[in-house]
Amino acid sequence: MSAPGIYYHVGKFLVWIWHNHTQKKKIKYEDIIFQYPIKLFWIVGIIAGILFIIIGYALFRLTKDL
Repeated sequence: MSAPGIYYHVGKFLVWIWHNHTQKKKIKYEDIIFQYPIKLFWIVGIIAGILFIIIGYALFRLTKDL
């Protein structure tokens, strides 16, 4: 799997989790692409990736100072 594909799949997974927890009707993971646009998966995945990097860097800096 390529690096850009990871962002897409992370975004798809997060949107699927969000949908299943906020909507009454549950849908399968494979069918989530028919409910939301593909750009949404990319945007959510990239934002999540940036947050993971920032949190990881902050934790690294905090533990380095101890």
